[in-house]
Amino acid sequence: MLAKALRPTRWRLPFFRRYLATQTAARRPPQTMSTLKSGGRYSQSGAVPVPYPTTHLYFGKYSYKPTISEWREVFERFGELERLYIPFSWNNRANRMKAQNHGFVSFRTQEAATAAHNASINGTITLGGSSMRLVTNYVAGQPDAGWPWKDAPDVQPTHTLALRVQNLLLPPDRISEALAEFGAHEIRLNGVVFVRFERAEDAKTVWERYRDEPLVVDGTAIQIRYAQDKNPKENSEVAGAEVVPDEVS
Repeated sequence: MLAKALRPTRWRLPFFRRYLATQTAARRPPQTMSTLKSGGRYSQSGAVPVPYPTTHLYFGKYSYKPTISEWREVFERFGELERLYIPFSWNNRANRMKAQNHGFVSFRTQEAATAAHNASINGTITLGGSSMRLVTNYVAGQPDAGWPWKDAPDVQPTHTLALRVQNLLLPPDRISEALAEFGAHEIRLNGVVFVRFERAEDAKTVWERYRDEPLVVDGTAIQIRYAQDKNPKENSEVAGAEVVPDEVS
């Protein structure tokens, strides 16, 4: 009878799987220094994890991808932000730039960064009144986006330029002001900023000026390269570019 009672039954394994699936992010231990250094996207980002509080946080392991304004809503309740950066890379399958599943945020004060970090550990990060799974860790500083920009193919010549901005808190109108001298243009924000000039010659002038060094606006370095065109007056793509205001997914 005892052996029969201990014999595995069909329902136990599914029950165990359901139990694991119900574990929340708050019950999982935060990443350690060893796991951060072990590899993956984090170690490739250039950020250095540290075991002590700083004003800089790495954040990742989220399933829902908020817009830039929603990321600000998530973090600004803990304190004033200094910098927000979400790495983008070229996705060959989608044939466009896509946000990676992690980012970096810097606060004005260490107290604000600590409050945000503790909230992620306790599972109390919220967005729009709902809890949001998010893993954070202290880093020594935000990584540089790297120069030159080598992770996407150049498509030229076009009317459109892609600008990789290292601080997503920089207002798009400040970028527009910096480019006003080159010609009339429109700006679309998709984590990567897309600037479409009315004249392809103006886009070429900007590209030639900044192809070997970044454009700097309010202390923020901006890398520039050609992008595929999309006609803003039509709903059809000229060459496959996707531009969605304020999106990071």
